[in-house]
Parts: sequence; structure tokens; C-alpha cells
Amino acid sequence: MISQKIKAAAIASKAILKMHDLIKSPNLRKGIDKLIAPLGVFNLLYLERESKRNHKLNGIAISVIVKDEATYIEEWVEYYKLIGIDKIYLYDNDSQDKIRDRIKSDIKSGYIAYQTIHGKVCQNDAYNKALWQARKDHFYLLVIDADEFLFTKDANADLMKLVKFRFDTGNDIGGVAINWLIFGSSNHNRKQQGLVTQTFVNRSYYNFEKNKHVKTLVNPYVVAGFLNPHFPMYISNYHSVNVNGNLVEGPFSEPIKDPVFRLNHYFTKSKEEFARKRSRGMADSLNIRDMNQFEEHDKNDVFDDSMKRYQKELEKNLGR
Repeated sequence: MISQKIKAAAIASKAILKMHDLIKSPNLRKGIDKLIAPLGVFNLLYLERESKRNHKLNGIAISVIVKDEATYIEEWVEYYKLIGIDKIYLYDNDSQDKIRDRIKSDIKSGYIAYQTIHGKVCQNDAYNKALWQARKDHFYLLVIDADEFLFTKDANADLMKLVKFRFDTGNDIGGVAINWLIFGSSNHNRKQQGLVTQTFVNRSYYNFEKNKHVKTLVNPYVVAGFLNPHFPMYISNYHSVNVNGNLVEGPFSEPIKDPVFRLNHYFTKSKEEFARKRSRGMADSLNIRDMNQFEEHDKNDVFDDSMKRYQKELEKNLGR
């Protein structure tokens, strides 16, 4: 475990992140990372020292890496404004669909901190860069994808209060692991005209195997780095808990029925859209998704239109 922490602290260091920006080959980066991993000791010691200072976190930021998500990005950004996210660190991974034009007003206002990131297999680099930014801004950091929507059970809940309550229940809590809730295609083969959150209203059961996946909301001051996009490595004496406060020790956790908050994951959308998603490749791997993954994730067992509570505001803000 200690060696993993050192490795995480190494690849999350500013020097290594700059080196990764210059080297586009994932295999070459990986080879160099092995050689310089011992340097992570110094970054880990720095982070351990910094964690002992009284850092007050004043808001919640999101880190996301995107590639050709222009069709969906405006709804996603507007949604997170509605629920109280304070900042988005967006890393554009060589998009060819002019996504920047879709969000230029939010970039200009400062709500979105827009950066380009080049090459393949750079999801963890994006998240590790965001850790430095969140520390600077004094924000909690949620690392997710552009097809994941954080949803609170209580429509009137104050998200920041919910987050602080969970972190404040223990001095050793470094992050909150939030389970996926997979939404299927709602039997759409073709892309629909409506919003994602309003179009796909059929989901899996809570106990569906894929819902064991988590994404993590962290206190960036106690994270050594990300080796896995689902789960961070912490400095000494910190760990993750789920939304009920139970220990989580990796990227999987038993799903909770009707949790306080969850991640609605629109993994498939329609079959046509999944095929397009497949062609873009993956941010954390050189592999191409298999179409069998559509069948695996296309679960429409439960009708769930709970996102309808945001429909009017979203459509108004988006000029629909």
C-alpha cells in the first residue's frame, strides 16, 4: 500500500504532470513513471505536511475530461449549476467538435476552468491536475465523466451541507465514494431530440452488478493522487466512506438502496449514441469499447423520472 501511495504521489506531482504533457506515448510515459516513482516520496512528504494545516474548504468543484461531447455538454454544465456546484475543471482531450464554443460564456465567467490535454490514456493526469487546482481554490473535488449526474434524494437538500456532514463525522475521512445508478436506453435505438436527463427514464435495479462502481468526492488536501479514475490513493491515516459512512477500500462498493445521493450514469443513451461513443475511444485505456457493453449496461427495469424536477429550469436556461 505504501508503494502505491508513493507511486500515486509521484505521477500526481507537478513535475511529472508537466513531463506527461510533453510525452504523448502512453507506453513511454508508463516506462518513465516506473523509473522516477521514488521521487513520489518527496511529494508525499509535502502533502503530509500540508494536510496538517487548517485548510477550510468553501465549495465543491468537479473535474471532467471530455472528448467530442459538444452535443451534451451544455445540459451537463447547466445541471451542475442548478444543484450548487461552484466550479468545473474541464480538460478537453483533443475534441474535434468545437466543444469550446458551446461553453465559451461559462469559460469567460470563470465558472469553467478550461484546459486542453493531449494524447491517449490521460484521464488520471486530468484528475491529478485538478487536485492542485482544487487545493488552490479550497474546494472539495468530485471526479466524474460527462455522462454522470450527481442526484440528491431530497429535492431541497443543500449539497454543501450534505457533503460537510459526511466529512465531519470522522477526522480520518478523505473522500465519499458514490455509487453509480445505471440508466438504460429506454428502448431508443436512435438519438432523441430531448435532454438526456428527460429522455432516458428507465434504469437498473439498485443491486445491478455494475452499480458497484463508485466515483469519489475528495478532500484534495489528503489525496496522494489518482492511479484509478474511480478511487484515489490517500496520504497516511485517511480513507473513503460510502454515503452511509461505511468504509470503502477500492473502486467498488455494495450499492445502497435509495441513497442520500447517487450518480445517475447515462452510460448507453440510445444504441446509435453508444456506437458513436465507442468510436471516440476511452480516456483511461487504449482499448475500444465492445458493442456487447451496450447490452450489458442497457438496463430498463425501473421507470424513474425523478430528474423531471429539473426539466423546466434546464429547458429555460438552455433556451429550449
